[in-house]
Amino acid sequence: MVVRASRLGITLVRSRIAYPLCASNQRFVIVMKDVRHLLLVPLVFLLSACASPTVKIQRESTDWLSAQVGPALADAVGSSRAALVEQWGEAPSITLDTTSNRHVEGQIDTLSTFRYDGLEVVYYVVSGNARELLTHVQLTRAGLLTGLPFDVGFAVDDVLNTLGPPTSQTSTEIRYEDEYDVLVFEVTGARVSLIKYIPYVD
Repeated sequence: MVVRASRLGITLVRSRIAYPLCASNQRFVIVMKDVRHLLLVPLVFLLSACASPTVKIQRESTDWLSAQVGPALADAVGSSRAALVEQWGEAPSITLDTTSNRHVEGQIDTLSTFRYDGLEVVYYVVSGNARELLTHVQLTRAGLLTGLPFDVGFAVDDVLNTLGPPTSQTSTEIRYEDEYDVLVFEVTGARVSLIKYIPYVD
């Protein structure tokens, strides 16, 4: 029996058929010749692997996105470039773009974009003091992040039931805004195909 860590899910594989065991992104793949070998895996191991605390969204405040969704995303993705690489490994693609600082005339800052399979993360890096601000998160693949009550692949009705009435909605997009941040769900058919979070950066 071989047990290997994976970001794709706790899955029992037998005769090339995968049986998902839980919905956490902290998952494992158990590869074995006989399903009876599952008894060798401690029950505590499976339960702990499936455990994934999820933020409960409350919309009483005008900053409900930036106060609840933003921190959960930062924790899941990585609040800095170093934390991101530690969590996800070296990115297959990194793009550096320059941008003018809105407060300091003549100062040029950097937008660092990290691209993984199904995940894109952008940090605003302030020149001089190297301060880093998470400024963009985009998901196009399900099961990558924990701690959030929505995901790529969710039905539109599930998103609406979880987050309540959106700021705007069309047949292809559901958009939520609070006083600072923006959360966008792109929709294909009746399901979420892309999630985009844009925090306020100043």
